[in-house]
Amino acid sequence: MNSTEHIHILIAEDDDDDVFMLENSLREQFPHWRYTFFTNGQELLTYLSSKTTHANTFPGNNTEETSTIISLIILDINMPRKDGIQTVKEIRQLPAYAMVPVIGFSTTNSLLQVEEFIKQGGNSFMQKPDNYNDFHLLVGQLPLLISQASSADGSQS
Repeated sequence: MNSTEHIHILIAEDDDDDVFMLENSLREQFPHWRYTFFTNGQELLTYLSSKTTHANTFPGNNTEETSTIISLIILDINMPRKDGIQTVKEIRQLPAYAMVPVIGFSTTNSLLQVEEFIKQGGNSFMQKPDNYNDFHLLVGQLPLLISQASSADGSQS
């Protein structure tokens, strides 16, 4: 299980306003967390591929890789270059990240897109709020989502 001091979230989001609201909410509520933003799924996958050889592989190592163990990935469903559905599918093919919880995050009203995201390996889906207060409330739920996903992953082993 992750301690809250070692939380690192990867977020693929192409909308500048949503990035602004997410980043501010994270900074206000969880200033000790690390988070990295990407503008599309391809950038995120390139990052994960570059880390696969050392991140999550040597947990006893006291180098930067220890602090980069990923606790959660948040993907916008509709992004350029590589959308959230294709991205989650490819994340699940990377053994080092196959068990990392992945949450879809979108304004989509398409039940088909949400179902496909879950089918391809997403753990859950959150509807994007349309104002800062609701973003703030949603971000406040992330520790519970991380905890629930960690518990579920542990029971599947």
